[in-house]
Amino acid sequence: MDGHHLTEQSALGQTLNSLKFDSAALAPEQAFFRWREELSVVFDTTVDNYDFERRFRGSLETFHLGGLLLTKTVSGRQRFTRTHRTIARSGIDHFLIQAHAKGGFRGAADEREFEIGAGDICIFDLSRPCATLSTEFSNVTFCLPRSALEPLVEDPEALHGLVLPAQSAAGILLTDHLLSLFRAAGRLRADEAMAVGGRSMAFVAGCLQDAASRSGERRKVRAALSIQVRRFIEQQLHDPELGPEIIVAALGVSRATLFRMYEAAGGVASYIRKRRLVRSLADLRAPLEAERIADIALKWGFRSEGSYSRAFRAVYGLSPSEFRAGVNGPAFASFQDVEDLRLGHWVRNLALP
Repeated sequence: MDGHHLTEQSALGQTLNSLKFDSAALAPEQAFFRWREELSVVFDTTVDNYDFERRFRGSLETFHLGGLLLTKTVSGRQRFTRTHRTIARSGIDHFLIQAHAKGGFRGAADEREFEIGAGDICIFDLSRPCATLSTEFSNVTFCLPRSALEPLVEDPEALHGLVLPAQSAAGILLTDHLLSLFRAAGRLRADEAMAVGGRSMAFVAGCLQDAASRSGERRKVRAALSIQVRRFIEQQLHDPELGPEIIVAALGVSRATLFRMYEAAGGVASYIRKRRLVRSLADLRAPLEAERIADIALKWGFRSEGSYSRAFRAVYGLSPSEFRAGVNGPAFASFQDVEDLRLGHWVRNLALP
């Protein structure tokens, strides 16, 4: 047995898939290895000592709700890390919203340190590094693509490592919503899951927006402008001339306002470069004959293959050609050679980056 179980709930000729993984079905010496494989699309996981690894227990149950994934995770003390290399390997550009029913963790998302307990909500931007150390825990997680959440919130850059305390209104609403939705997910037909998933996404975004920003008409105007700027940047990533001057001229926003918007991201140029690199990952993961690296570089607004390679190595620690070769090579083999890791397949295909 491999610890996986794929179920189908059928009604009126429609099906809703759920994926279950339980290490209890595996031999003790295999349990943590397969758990690490299963989670590798999102996190690298480690435990503190070999004895714990041999006694390891962990379970996942995931429902596919159209544009998002809903997962319950139960396990013991371990470390979860997402480095620049993990980000490159996974090739995903999603957000995680976690509600903790039991236990928690402490850690850091970029420079933001936090501690999570039962009832708290925490948000992770999977295009950015993070590291946590958990206690024994049980949580329910929304995984949704950036393209779905980003247009609904004013400042997505502020979400990474954001904690909504258990006693806050947004924390109570989101925790109750995620836990209740998971309890009901197994009873949903596929068409119901699509509708519920879309409404849940809007509800989650509303709670995050209220928690991360102040109210008021002036704030709403800034939120609308921020969304407009991000959409313009995404549409113009192919243009090597894209920068503050282009954005200011096209949208009529002041330079001071633009710089304030992207201060947390290290500046406008840094944000644009990061988005270009993240968007290029999907092209590098494609078959080798799909596109030349030089063409990928030009496609995403880099002036040359050399400038693209230098920027890529500075962030991910290897060149684009090394990454492309490694995706199907021995350096990544332990994460790529298990075809039945359906969670990874679901996460990667949730939406195009």
